[in-house]
This record gives sequence, structure tokens and C-alpha cells, in this order.
Amino acid sequence: ITNTTGVNFENKSNLLKILLPESLTSIGDEAFYGTAWYNDQPDGVVYLNNNLINYKGEMPENTSIEIAEGTKTISANALMNYTNLIAVTIPESVTMMTMQTFLGCTNLTSITCKAVTPPSMGVAGSFNDYHYSTSTLYVPAAAMSAYKEDGQWNFTNIKGIYAIDYVVDGETIRTDEAKEGATVPFMEMEKRKGYTF
Repeated sequence: ITNTTGVNFENKSNLLKILLPESLTSIGDEAFYGTAWYNDQPDGVVYLNNNLINYKGEMPENTSIEIAEGTKTISANALMNYTNLIAVTIPESVTMMTMQTFLGCTNLTSITCKAVTPPSMGVAGSFNDYHYSTSTLYVPAAAMSAYKEDGQWNFTNIKGIYAIDYVVDGETIRTDEAKEGATVPFMEMEKRKGYTF
């Protein structure tokens, strides 16, 4: 089994535990809503295996979501119509976002996608038309051309994410990320014997 299309456990109130194979790459829209398992999940982003299936509960104003590293897919309609969502970070591990993931998220203006290969989307796409012209898409600097050439990621405003290495006496102490146009704060580092600052 690779997806739950056509399989729906919605409102099966006695369903307490869900064990799915690692081969599962996609979970259908509302497949587990109303189950005892789903009702037991805390409010916020809900995951099943490596799939983000939806956001549960009321989303606070000016919400930024950082999707968990290791997530492989984002289910259809997972964050649809959440008008309080203003920013989302999609980790490098995501390979697929199914249709209408962010449909109706009218205040979503900052989208960061750390995947070097642009994740695929469903036929209907994951964004509204206005997102492509009003939102800023941040992607790894080395992947900017791949996103610009991908028909589903054709944002007008694409900016790079750059790696910043902090090097002391030839040794990389730490690597951070910085988005194009952002101010990079000075990093305070503890002095170590034998190092020159």
C-alpha cells in the first residue's frame, strides 16, 4: 500500500490505534477525522507516520508553522482555509504536497521550502493563484533555477537561502542559514584556548 485513496476511516469512533506501512506515501483527505485516535491528538499540526495530515483546532493569529523534519508528504487540504497562517517552512525531507494544501490561506506571505528538488504537487496545485504573485518563496540558493523552471513553483518572487559558516582558525564552528535580504546577527561565541577571534 502506498496511499489511502479510497480508504476512509472517518468517524470510526472505535479506531484507537493506527499502524501503517513505511511504504505509505500519501494519506487521503480527512481519512482519520472523527476517530478515537484523531480525537486524542493535541491541537496543532497532526502527523501520521511521515505524513502531515492536517491542522487540528483553531489556529492563533499570525501563526508560523515549521513542518517537522522527516515529513515526506503533506496531505490534500491539510492547511486549507487557515487565514491566520502567515508563514510556513517546509523541510528538505518533503517530496510531495498533494492538492490544495494551502488553498484559501489568504494571509500566507512567506513560504520557505528547504528541499533541493521541488516537491511535486497534485494536479490542482497546492497554492492559490494569488500566492504566486504576492507571497515570497525562499529556497536553497543552489536550487533557485530548479524552482523557477518547475511549472508548479512559478512564484514571481523567489529568494535564496544561503549557508553561513562561522570559521575560527580554519575550523568551521557552526553553520547557519540566512535568507536573501535578511540581516544576519553577530554570533556570540565562547572563546577557546588557542583560537584567534
